Amino acid sequence: MIKHHQLLPGNRQRRLQFCQWLLDQPDRFLEDLLIGDESGFALNATINTHNIRAYRLRGQPPLEFDYQRNDSRLKITTWVGLMGNGTILGPVFFNENVNGPRYLATINEQVVPALANERRYRRQGNGRFRRVWWAQDGAPCHRNRATTERMTELFGERVIALNRPVEWPPRSPDLTPLDFFLWGHLKSKVFVTPLANLEEMRRRITVEIEALRQDRGLIRRAVRDMLTRTRKCVKREGGYIED
Repeated sequence: MIKHHQLLPGNRQRRLQFCQWLLDQPDRFLEDLLIGDESGFALNATINTHNIRAYRLRGQPPLEFDYQRNDSRLKITTWVGLMGNGTILGPVFFNENVNGPRYLATINEQVVPALANERRYRRQGNGRFRRVWWAQDGAPCHRNRATTERMTELFGERVIALNRPVEWPPRSPDLTPLDFFLWGHLKSKVFVTPLANLEEMRRRITVEIEALRQDRGLIRRAVRDMLTRTRKCVKREGGYIED
């Protein structure tokens, strides 16, 4: 069984449009791209998988399997941002579900100060940052009105998101370096041995993020690999890069 999001009508074209746009950008474009996202870390190390599809040969009935939903409250949602210049922002931890106000607070309290320390992205007073492109998926907490307005204040038209001139395509975890690299890498490290409590899990996540922060070349390669995957996506006419 292969697990991935189901592409709905129109998704292929939106994926293809974004990939073609990205491939048309200047060579150093990704150095100024900041892409962030959240992932849940459950204390019992189980993964809550969404949009499962079971594939069989044509004419054969689907396999029977149980979908085990993880309802454990012992979990932490973690936000991390990756930049193509090798910078990591975060981690930011949420003990509750991430909603619009909490996500906006992360932007104002974590992202803005971090970018303000980068001379390349300096802003005029409280105006827009220079050069930075902000990318985020279409999760509900990312589409809060106050958040979208704040994005415009900070980055102007340099926002890649749902219902923007440059749209991050829906159902596209195969294109982002967080889903394709970071979360799997972190969880393979954090859950290598059992965890006693949430505080220990926070410490492990922080330690692993700090280790990655020291390897800027790895982060640059992880973001730059987006180009390889977008080329595959174009070759597959908007389809997923792996069957």
